[in-house]
Amino acid sequence: MLTQPEEPPSRPEPLEHDTSPLSSLARWVRHTISGRQEHSLKQALEEVLHEHDDEAQDSISGDEISLLRNMIAFGELTVGDVMIPRPDIFAVSDSIDIDELKQQIAQNRHTRIPVYSGSLDTVTGFLHIKDFMMCLMNGVSFDIETMKREILFVPASMKIVDLLLKMRMSSSHMAIVVDEYGGTDGLVTMEDVFEEIVGEIHDEHDDLTDTPVLRWVGEHALEADARIDIEDIEKELQLELTNEDSDDFDTLGGLLFSHLGRIPAKGEVIEFEQALKFEIISADPRRIRRVRIVKQA
Repeated sequence: MLTQPEEPPSRPEPLEHDTSPLSSLARWVRHTISGRQEHSLKQALEEVLHEHDDEAQDSISGDEISLLRNMIAFGELTVGDVMIPRPDIFAVSDSIDIDELKQQIAQNRHTRIPVYSGSLDTVTGFLHIKDFMMCLMNGVSFDIETMKREILFVPASMKIVDLLLKMRMSSSHMAIVVDEYGGTDGLVTMEDVFEEIVGEIHDEHDDLTDTPVLRWVGEHALEADARIDIEDIEKELQLELTNEDSDDFDTLGGLLFSHLGRIPAKGEVIEFEQALKFEIISADPRRIRRVRIVKQA
């Protein structure tokens, strides 16, 4: 549903030659999946860091250096290092009724919800809120068994690199972490993995308010924090921006990053088929911050 973005003059190089940290990660994952990987993740990133250290000009910022080093350490992490522990998992029973499920969704605001049978040690799949909303909108009889999707099961000892590749290859976003007896030890999502890379780098200019901003700035334009839920934007615009194939991210920033394979530059424009264009108001090497959404006449 996305068209090719308009590249600003300052970024003419194709993604394959972009040596920014997130592009290095995206390129390594792509080469690994396609069987063309020539270096390990650690080797590839250390080479990029070494090349920039040898250059006379400051072609890489302090934030990017920190991000590169986080990514190098990332290669040593396991699922157990980043998972949500069992006591903090939000899940529902396969015997839940529709009214209780509505209440739970409203209170917890999770997009993907593990479904268990009997106890949390027997997770049988997960419910995507989009499927549930479609059920309500179309007046279809609620049946959680036919609505739930398959979920991955991984050990806590699995390397994060292997988890990321497994998720991407299976188009999965969530995995249940199991212990040696097959019981549920925790939960891990793709956001947890990327948060481990970029989430620990903050400065005094970071806007870390609890509630992301979404507001109209004119008759045809919205300004949004990149952390805003895609569903909130869809409700405001009364348009559907995602489909079943674009299921990896829940936020506006995640959607744009997923499409581009990198963090877009300030001023970059991405157009949608629904007569929308997304202008990047603010971004840095680590994340998209603010976006203007314009409804074109």
